[in-house]
Amino acid sequence: MTEYAFDVKLWAVARVTAASEKEARKKLHDVVDCIDIGFDADGVKLTEASAEGAFDLVEIDGEAV
Repeated sequence: MTEYAFDVKLWAVARVTAASEKEARKKLHDVVDCIDIGFDADGVKLTEASAEGAFDLVEIDGEAV
């Protein structure tokens, strides 16, 4: 068997509790850059995650922006 590694973009929604949008963005970036996603099923293993570029703000307290 041979292992193949692919760079794959995954989309997710992250809800962050913080005192300000600036703090929320920093907390999110810090967590996403070191998260252990550890998914492994049927010979497919997701091994790392990273943040790239700006995060799009879509809601504040459940209300669309």
